[in-house]
Amino acid sequence: MLFRSIIKLINILIPNLDDKNLHLIKEYVNCDLRKLNELVNLNSKYMNLLKNDVLKNIFKLNALRLLQPKIIEDAMEGKSQMIVMATGGGKSLCYQLPACLLGGVTIVISPLLALMKDQTEALNKKGVPAACINSAQTEKQNKEILERLQIGTSNNESKSRNKKSKEQLPTPVLIYVSPESIQTERMRAVLKVLYKENRLALFAVDEAHCVSTWGHDFRSSYRKLHYLRTTFPMTPCMALTASATPKVIKDITNELSLQNCPKHIGTFDRPNIFYKVKYKDAIDNPLQDLVNYVVDRHDKAEDKEECSGIVYVHKREETMMIAKAITKAGITASAYHGGLKKADRDRKSTRLNSSHANISYAVF
Repeated sequence: MLFRSIIKLINILIPNLDDKNLHLIKEYVNCDLRKLNELVNLNSKYMNLLKNDVLKNIFKLNALRLLQPKIIEDAMEGKSQMIVMATGGGKSLCYQLPACLLGGVTIVISPLLALMKDQTEALNKKGVPAACINSAQTEKQNKEILERLQIGTSNNESKSRNKKSKEQLPTPVLIYVSPESIQTERMRAVLKVLYKENRLALFAVDEAHCVSTWGHDFRSSYRKLHYLRTTFPMTPCMALTASATPKVIKDITNELSLQNCPKHIGTFDRPNIFYKVKYKDAIDNPLQDLVNYVVDRHDKAEDKEECSGIVYVHKREETMMIAKAITKAGITASAYHGGLKKADRDRKSTRLNSSHANISYAVF
């Protein structure tokens, strides 16, 4: 088990760790969130050791940055939070790292199917059991994941029925689920079992601006997530977004009952990003101008093997046109948008994430 390896690391790092404190750490690793407060004698430096070992040995990072330390500290203390952090600021680590330490299951609600797939694959490669439930998967796949979640509960019938088929698969500590899927009767029933067993550690509502009718990407299914707060009041909720005006933030906190919770509002200044605006109507041949820019950036790249880029456009048909023009210029490009078949999307997404040479994607 992942957490047992962390204890082994602590034994190596601290030769003089006494049996009493080691017993407390072992008890912590095997406990659920509700029992954590009972371990009053657990020294904070050992808690930090667990956190730092997971950060370094699982996520391969030497330190937390920006708002991450305080957010993760609050998460470990069982606090609900409102988080606004720019894209690239490390929002996912704010719930992924606590999920590895809290025990139980962390539920991540996201509308982005590609993100679910990418993050679950990356977490499993790191040794963190994760899975996703959404409409892009078959009903059988989603059902199997729900059954894996119930292994370890008092539902003996479920355990015995699935023992043979699931014995090789660990119970996930992170489940990514779409806002529509989390509201199915079957999913609600599983959540109630987890909650009753004190195994529901955290709700992380990603892209939380979708909750707000004032937001630019409102989704009615997000508006219904309030039931999570009323049905599971003891489970903390973390709302995360990269874009929210004060009015949107107020709407999110009201809908998810986060009015009196810590709010972490980061800066949107990203010094590593350069913005340049060109008026398309003032360019004689906008497509050729774009192709020339991509070719120029590629030619100037020090490491062409790592040179890649994304072109965002408004219409799906433009993705094909732009990808074809860039490919004709000698740089491999591919169109990617929501209208592609699942197998085609998966193939192209895998190719991009596999760091193939000079791939430039035109994305809708």
